[in-house]
Amino acid sequence: MARNTSELIIRGIDQASATLERIGRYGSNSMNQVSRQADIASRSMGYLKTAAISAAAALGAQKAGSWLISSNAQMEQYNQTLKVVLKSQEKAAETMEWATKFAAQTPFEIPGIVEATVRLQAYGLEAKKYLGDLGDMAAAMGKPLMQAVEAVADAQNNLAMAA
Repeated sequence: MARNTSELIIRGIDQASATLERIGRYGSNSMNQVSRQADIASRSMGYLKTAAISAAAALGAQKAGSWLISSNAQMEQYNQTLKVVLKSQEKAAETMEWATKFAAQTPFEIPGIVEATVRLQAYGLEAKKYLGDLGDMAAAMGKPLMQAVEAVADAQNNLAMAA
């Protein structure tokens, strides 16, 4: 009987070993598949990341180009308005040059300075004389430059109407 029990134990161990070996092979194959799938996913993410960066760069370049064209068209419009207001292309060019230099010394953007210059000149006020103080006032109060220009224009119109 001891012999039968020993044979049963040995057969049970053999069967269990074979089963464990199959499970081990299956697990190993599964891990290899998971590893391959992870590699494929990683490469795919790399491709997607590259594509996303390329698309963002292309969109950024398009927007920058659009902004540049729009800005140039706006500056040309301001130049034409100054030419009419000042009745001279030479004076308009000088004033545009002054406004551009002035903008570099202020926290305001060039288009805003040029627009303010054009408006002041159109209202009969010399921009070179008033724009520095108006810019300081607007900056100190946290207001847009054009709001200060319009306030001065309103005050000038009210004085003219009162006279």
